[in-house]
Amino acid sequence: MKKLFMVVEGETEERFCRRILAPHFGSFGIKVYAQQWITNERLGAAGGGNSFDPIERHIRRILKAADIRQEDDVWVTTMMDLYGFPRRGKSVYTHEVAQLSSGRQKIELLEMKMSERIGDERFIPYVQLHEFETLILCEPLALLSYFTEKEEAIYRLRREIKGIPPEDINETPDGAPSKRIMQKIPRFRKQKATAGLVVTREIGLGKMRRKCPHFDRWLQKLEGLENAKSI
Repeated sequence: MKKLFMVVEGETEERFCRRILAPHFGSFGIKVYAQQWITNERLGAAGGGNSFDPIERHIRRILKAADIRQEDDVWVTTMMDLYGFPRRGKSVYTHEVAQLSSGRQKIELLEMKMSERIGDERFIPYVQLHEFETLILCEPLALLSYFTEKEEAIYRLRREIKGIPPEDINETPDGAPSKRIMQKIPRFRKQKATAGLVVTREIGLGKMRRKCPHFDRWLQKLEGLENAKSI
């Protein structure tokens, strides 16, 4: 069975990868390992942060370990947000990226730069447009599966984003997907790791893939590993 390490931003993404993506990829003969990147080598703190350096180190550590063990069919991908993308350290978020007006253009360039930086065909970069909560906005009413008492607020949220493709909901401090949800449901901030899993499971991968083309293309690439061979 092939091994796929998903280097992710936080607990919400880690749970999503382990509970929703891992069973899906298991049917393709791919074993998923979701890991938050290590931000502090001495203390072992994980996830988030403003520097790209620990992300790069974490990716290289996995690939090096596979080489030492002489393991075939080990692959690495990322799941990290465009919104708040780490810009400190030797970040791939350069002025060239920052000056682009389109989020889609930004993630295409970021993924290309990440691929070039790592320089290993076993690495498949992915940057989420614009953040994990984009997937929740594929069907806002699914929030009712967790926040049962927030029906009126959730319907307002649904009306607010009607007609906007989820991946086009912007990355501004007030308009980012997570900010929109928290404006309507303040306690989402502290409960998003649990709520995110419940709600995305309610929505289902099929709908998320139909409404989020970039997310769908990422999954297609990973599904293709079933018949791929690393060198």
